[in-house]
Amino acid sequence: MKQFAFMTQPYVKKILILTSGTGLAQAIVFLASPILTRLYTPSDLGVLAVYLSTLAILASIGSLQYDYAILLPDNIKDRAHITVLSFCVLVITVLLTGTLAALLKDPFTIPDLYVICLPLGLFGIGAFNVLRKWAFRQQLYTAVSQTKVTNSIGITTIQIAGGFMLKGPLFLLAGDVLGRMIGTFRLMVTIARTDKPHFTQLSLKQLRHLASRYKKFPLLSSPSSLTRQVSVELPIILLTLQFGASVTGLYLLVQRVLGTPLNLIGTSVGNVFYTEASTLFHSEPEKIKPLFLKTIKTLFLIMTPAMIFISIVSPWAIPIIFGNEWKQAGIFIPILASMYLFQFVTIPVASTLLILERQGLQLIREIIRISFVGGAFIAANIGGLSIIHTLVVLSIAASCGFIIHGYISWWALQKDEQNRKHLHHP
Repeated sequence: MKQFAFMTQPYVKKILILTSGTGLAQAIVFLASPILTRLYTPSDLGVLAVYLSTLAILASIGSLQYDYAILLPDNIKDRAHITVLSFCVLVITVLLTGTLAALLKDPFTIPDLYVICLPLGLFGIGAFNVLRKWAFRQQLYTAVSQTKVTNSIGITTIQIAGGFMLKGPLFLLAGDVLGRMIGTFRLMVTIARTDKPHFTQLSLKQLRHLASRYKKFPLLSSPSSLTRQVSVELPIILLTLQFGASVTGLYLLVQRVLGTPLNLIGTSVGNVFYTEASTLFHSEPEKIKPLFLKTIKTLFLIMTPAMIFISIVSPWAIPIIFGNEWKQAGIFIPILASMYLFQFVTIPVASTLLILERQGLQLIREIIRISFVGGAFIAANIGGLSIIHTLVVLSIAASCGFIIHGYISWWALQKDEQNRKHLHHP
């Protein structure tokens, strides 16, 4: 166990800070969900699901992945320049999104609500992603944790209050946009109080230099990130096309009950892993491999019994908690449990390829995974399968995709270790 001593107290403490905020934020969403399911219909939540999926896809390339480069330089001035660079790219992406949504509104019958909310929501989530990377490098884990709670409070409060005033999905989307904006503004104020001096001496020449230095992020990481996010959101989009908004609303409830807490906790672990592994890469790269193994093993051992328990109780618990109209979502959960388990275990260590600057391999990894998900829906559509059988095929295919996803990260670590040994002992 001595080989894991370096990841005990500080590493675990950082994870606990983020997961505590994540847990509280998710608890707020979960406690609000029984109210929301009685104020809104499955079709309303289906509209929200499509919006959130579209937003997540756009957010994956909001800053063209330059925000991930914030964690890499040792020089704080370089980190400040990359942060500003990320914001500049984000603003351009937001403006393009708003323009394209307006232009494509009539030909593709895009709802007015989406045209307004998509660019605003993209800025909210994109700005938070940039700011939290800076906060991680500055060890401001508590500030990020508090921001997540603020986001959840803002979103759920507006959605519940709006649901009492007006039927339909308007306040579901508006609440998401405004809640994100409130949380992002809070984090921005916190960072400005302590780190504002680092952003007062910026050089256009240095911005151009760093944009070129980390060009692999927009050129290779962005396509792979986009591919990964499309593969994650593809079920929402294809379920809507194949079975309608009501089924999508049920699927969204599964995500809220099961997928969202796992994703948020996994993201917290992944953020800490990325920060710690990035630091080790400059000083003790041989310790990244045991950190990788320990993280995966711990996540798997903790979550497997939890997933078994949730799968057993969900068919009868869901209609009691959320209303009889949502009963089928309780049947979906045990079917999709393995997919969420392997996603939870492998995604937190996916940043390994970014640290090793293996963006080409990252793109290949994501293409393989999206092929599994897309292939599952093609097979289900050809076979004319019901929603239940479609989800069974999806769960099996996605589980295999995530297992391969994790293996590729491990393989890259192995190759990096071999290359380093070869350099030291030619």
